Amino acid sequence: MQNGEVSEAFPLHWATLRHRLPLHLSPHLIRDKRRFKPIIRLYRSGEKGEKGDTGSGLAVLGYFANVSLLQTNVSNPSAGDAYGVGENEPYDIYIWDGKNYQWVNNGPLQGAKGDKGETGAAAGFGTPTASATQLEPNAEPTVVVEASGEDTSKIFKFIFGIPKGVKGDTVEKGATGEKGAQGPKGADGAKGDTGPYFTPTVSADGIISWSNNGGLDNPASVSIKGPQGAKGDTGAKGDPGAQGAQGAQGEQGPAGPNEITTETQTNLTGLLKGNGTNVQLAEAGTDYQAPIVETTATLVATDWVVGDYSITQAVSVDGMRQNKKVIISPDINSMEEYLRTGIYCAKQSYNALTFQSAVTTPPTNDLTINVLIMG
Repeated sequence: MQNGEVSEAFPLHWATLRHRLPLHLSPHLIRDKRRFKPIIRLYRSGEKGEKGDTGSGLAVLGYFANVSLLQTNVSNPSAGDAYGVGENEPYDIYIWDGKNYQWVNNGPLQGAKGDKGETGAAAGFGTPTASATQLEPNAEPTVVVEASGEDTSKIFKFIFGIPKGVKGDTVEKGATGEKGAQGPKGADGAKGDTGPYFTPTVSADGIISWSNNGGLDNPASVSIKGPQGAKGDTGAKGDPGAQGAQGAQGEQGPAGPNEITTETQTNLTGLLKGNGTNVQLAEAGTDYQAPIVETTATLVATDWVVGDYSITQAVSVDGMRQNKKVIISPDINSMEEYLRTGIYCAKQSYNALTFQSAVTTPPTNDLTINVLIMG
């Protein structure tokens, strides 16, 4: 035996030797690297040394979900290396045993539960403020948070830096799209103010003059009496009437060549005229101005015929003929809607007048039309 070593030729078994050594001797089994045989080295315990420096403490070098991953990823650990193992906290702490060359699970690192602390002052917040400043294009956005005041009334101020957007490229004007379908009819606009209007007046001599309620210049007065027409054909002689009762004999007047007196008897009724040979009835409009016929017609709001581009309505007017001279004017109470809708008389025929408008929305009220038939 050299230097306190016992070779394997020593007759005592390791287990026997271990129990027979004095307590102050510490046996260690080592391997002689040159001869590859067990050697027992005996050490004598020395005096207690001075207290060493404080160690660096336990440092967890990493975390793995399970031991297999730890063993795979840490292939050359040093004694005391520590890693956490587990899916979630608290992790089991595995430490490399440099003596037995294995990982040892030391359980989770968690101290004893501490005493309950004293109740702290309640936190409070004042009214926060925020502002923004504009940065140059492509600059990095910034946020600055400033805090002031006590913890019970902490006030936060947020300052945001926002970069301006980069000006976009100018694009070419796109091609004009196809014309869209006609949209629905818009709602009727508000009713406009009543405009001024003219009122005609016809004298017995056939002179028409105008007046208006807007202070406008009136058209010049003109005669609407037409030239005398050609004499019509003599009508067929009517059947003689029944014989009347014999009248009393009147006094005989003086005889005259062509004298007609109140005593002259005739079966003719109306204005008479002489034609150079005999006496006959005078014709209105030919031999004298025919009496003016005044009448009215009503355009009923629900009787309008609505077409694609206009509205029309025919009304009955007794005495109307195609060649009659006629003056047509809306009644004062119908004047506004008559003018607003652009209504006019488009045709005169036997006992009828036809009115028309270029709009397609009929009036909402009945319209009264004054008609003067001049003859």
